[in-house]
Amino acid sequence: MSVDTYLKGKNTLGYTSFAQDDVKILVPPQLLRWVKRIQIDAKRFLMWRSFDIEAELKQPRSCRR
Repeated sequence: MSVDTYLKGKNTLGYTSFAQDDVKILVPPQLLRWVKRIQIDAKRFLMWRSFDIEAELKQPRSCRR
């Protein structure tokens, strides 16, 4: 996973955004095609923030029964 905190001048129109507290998370459409569920957990301790992102993948068509 990559994190980009500088979005000035970037085209983010195709992204889906999620907000939690004062944090905005942008998810690219390519990722949304492959996941069934995304869970985002943001925690703050003093001046540090930590993020946990868990994604449940969709089962590929070739593996379905």
